[in-house]
Amino acid sequence: MEEKIDTADKKVLADIVKLAQKKGLRGKLGDWKEFLDSHDKKFGANLSDPSKRPHELLATFLKSFSEEEDLKFFDNIMRHHENQYMLERLKDKSHESPEQRLVQITLQHPLYPLDYSSPSIDEGWIVINVKNKPKVMKSTTMLAVDCEMVLCEDGTDAVVKVCVVDHNLEVKLNEFVKPNKKIVDYRTEITGISSQDLEAVTCSLADIQKSMKKLLSKGTILVGHSLHNDLRVLKLDHVRVIDTSYIFQSVDGSTHRRPSLNGLCQAVLGCPVREKGAPHNCLDDAQLDTASQQLNMEEKIDTADKKVLADIVKLAQKKGLRGKLGDWKEFLDSHDKKFGANLSDPSKRPHELLATFLKSFSEEEDLKFFDNIMRHHENQYMLERLKDKSHESPEQRLVQITLQHPLYPLDYSSPSIDEGWIVINVKNKPKVMKSTTMLAVDCEMVLCEDGTDAVVKVCVVDHNLEVKLNEFVKPNKKIVDYRTEITGISSQDLEAVTCSLADIQKSMKKLLSKGTILVGHSLHNDLRVLKLDHVRVIDTSYIFQSVDGSTHRRPSLNGLCQAVLGCPVREKGAPHNCLDDARAAMNLVLAKIKHGVDREFPISLAQERVPENETAKLFLHKIPNAVNTEALHTIVPGEFRTELQPTRKVQGRHYSALAVFKNTQEAEDAYEKVEGIQLKDNQGRPQKLVTFLPSKGMPVTLYVRKMVSDEPPNDQNGSNKRALQTDEAVDVSKKAKIDKNTEENAPSCDVHLNEIEALNQRLKQSELEIESLKKELTQKDFEITTLHKMVASLNKRRK
Repeated sequence: MEEKIDTADKKVLADIVKLAQKKGLRGKLGDWKEFLDSHDKKFGANLSDPSKRPHELLATFLKSFSEEEDLKFFDNIMRHHENQYMLERLKDKSHESPEQRLVQITLQHPLYPLDYSSPSIDEGWIVINVKNKPKVMKSTTMLAVDCEMVLCEDGTDAVVKVCVVDHNLEVKLNEFVKPNKKIVDYRTEITGISSQDLEAVTCSLADIQKSMKKLLSKGTILVGHSLHNDLRVLKLDHVRVIDTSYIFQSVDGSTHRRPSLNGLCQAVLGCPVREKGAPHNCLDDAQLDTASQQLNMEEKIDTADKKVLADIVKLAQKKGLRGKLGDWKEFLDSHDKKFGANLSDPSKRPHELLATFLKSFSEEEDLKFFDNIMRHHENQYMLERLKDKSHESPEQRLVQITLQHPLYPLDYSSPSIDEGWIVINVKNKPKVMKSTTMLAVDCEMVLCEDGTDAVVKVCVVDHNLEVKLNEFVKPNKKIVDYRTEITGISSQDLEAVTCSLADIQKSMKKLLSKGTILVGHSLHNDLRVLKLDHVRVIDTSYIFQSVDGSTHRRPSLNGLCQAVLGCPVREKGAPHNCLDDARAAMNLVLAKIKHGVDREFPISLAQERVPENETAKLFLHKIPNAVNTEALHTIVPGEFRTELQPTRKVQGRHYSALAVFKNTQEAEDAYEKVEGIQLKDNQGRPQKLVTFLPSKGMPVTLYVRKMVSDEPPNDQNGSNKRALQTDEAVDVSKKAKIDKNTEENAPSCDVHLNEIEALNQRLKQSELEIESLKKELTQKDFEITTLHKMVASLNKRRK
């Protein structure tokens, strides 16, 4: 074990220490925190996160254990990590038999990482290692397993029967199991098992695990339908698996629809496992290995992942939907006498209960709503496939570049299963997946009384720049700011408008239905206000690389057109025109394709010259609302007047302000005297992160920034590279249209990283202060003890 610890990866050792902490294990040197206090006089147990400790310290602690049970526990965790490494090898290893190929298909399925993320380093799990030996790796021996499960009082499932058969359908294991928890629901109508079946049973889960470990020890492939559920209740970690819910392709190409075992047998073998309504028999289930597609909503519900069903139930609750059996809480009260509506969290309820509730709905609108949520989940699975799919055209390559951009998960995390969203599914058909048809979109937005944005104009053009859609839209909320100076739209433009967001969504769905690629600049903002979920997208703010390699600087559309096309979209200060912006986005994509999508298109972010009167100001931003303007004079020295800046939202936690001085020199002197951590914003302008202690409450932070960079502006005449102006904003989202100044000054990801680093430094300083205080406390304790002794001595003398 000591040799294993010495050669193990630090992450593995950190995991073992975390689990040892969780279990309260103690070695010869005490538990983890006691060990740190005695072996690290600098930080002691104040820095107890194992992942932040060196390999040597972790190894020393783990070597202090000698109890057999502890070493077995450590070995189990190491086996689990070995299996994770082996898993990646199995995915990529060339197959030499049909059985091994089916293992590969299972491991490469997009649902595998989600379904098989079992907590196999938790207590009670058994890890079955696959040794990397030719004979073991080439093994084609297969066993099929199925389990029957009951519901226990803590809300978890427990296995009560296990059946295993070999490839000849001969029984290798057929045992009832006695759970170690109280059973509250035998699910007899499903499992066919009652309390009488378990009265004389003595076989435990540990006994079953020993039998399974013996059966699977020589590289045997384990087969099952939605096998991850069986492995979870058996608490087994095994990587050579074939999941029959994965290996049959649906006719529509969907990879996330899970067929029921019964339906799959009907489709592939010509007969079901059991008659409709008959209870399960896990021996019958283990003897069948099939799949098929489901055609109606009930079948979709039966085969959907539990997470999908839980999402549907949550949204149904939020909308107040009622089926034939009432709403969710009424249904629970009538169908679960044990917990009723007291345990109403859908994610903690079994699949069968969720499915029963959802099948009680028959209204067309409700079923459409359910289907929309399922489509959203389909799009999430398709998204992963689009990222990895080899591209066959420049257009598809640009889709890949967009989806693989580091900002994509943050920007495009839209709540598309919320009410009012339309999900545009991308069918996994060759013609659809190879489509190179492109449309570009741009929207104008206004501010509503609830602080949200609403679309008031939508423009769509094709690759020939011909208009496909150019419509004003009437919001269903009261508008408080038309932003006319930016959007060019006033209340008069909307007086006679009858077109609604729903009308626009129908038009967009029709335009995008055949795999059309949607183009836009910071397109996620347009998709949010249109309430559209679409995955085949090209974002022009992602596809052009800055010469400094930064992936977090988002160029403005105007600046990007100046740099790439040689002319801006509009003159500075002119209002937006979404038709011009949509055409500009399309022209940028066409220029990128013409240049070569994977060829460098070097552009640099050139700083705009700031007028003299602007350099006499300092910009203060991210100011908490709790800090009033008078307090700003205690943060920034010198004489200045304060100008509040407009905020993007009606309500917010922060505000911005300008400190206006008499001249540039006074502003420079004041900035130098500000106490804070020196940083730069995403345009290279100096700013300081200032910590301020208000008269009441906790310390807060804000930024004080210069209006111009200390570095001289780029000499564009002496460079053969195109300079990308950022005269509108660094983050070119449509939010920049809403408030150009606010967005321009928003700190970049790089700034946030600097802020995190600054906070880490403060944390280290605090840890040192804590250490110093601990020493002082020890000294005080000693002094108090001494005084007690002196008092006791005096009392004795008096007597």
